[in-house]
Formats: sequence, C-alpha cells, structure tokens
Amino acid sequence: MPKTKIQYNNQVKFNASKQFTDYIKHAINSSEAKEKFGKQPSQTEFIRGVIYQWIRKYTPHILIDDLEGNVPEILEHQELKK
Repeated sequence: MPKTKIQYNNQVKFNASKQFTDYIKHAINSSEAKEKFGKQPSQTEFIRGVIYQWIRKYTPHILIDDLEGNVPEILEHQELKK
C-alpha cells in the first residue's frame, strides 16, 4: 500500500520508558496486530489505530462531528483492513 500523500501539520508526542516502547514494538509485530490491521502496521498506523478503536469503543459520541467520514487518519485506518 502506498504511503498517504496527506501532509500532516500536527504531531502527538509522549514520554515513555524503554520498556514501554518495547511493549509497543512487540505489539506491532504480533500476529494479532497483523490480523486486526490486515498487514503488519507501522508504528504510526498502530498508534492511530489503537487510539481510534479506543474512541470508537468508549466515546463514540465524539465522532458525531465526522458523519461523512472525512478524517484522513480514520479513512487510512479503514483502508488498511481492505
């Protein structure tokens, strides 16, 4: 799949220990991640997907602003599964 040509202007950063980043790497490389994403996700795809799934599960009402599905990250996440 070609990389998205969207130019993102924002970055989300967080502090994490080496152990925690190792957990993220192991999760990204897991067979479960490959199964759920339809391929081995990149770190960005994985983190976006995890956050999106959390929002869908626990606060779906905030997605009401995007009834037409115009959020590039959500479109990209949904395209991974196809």
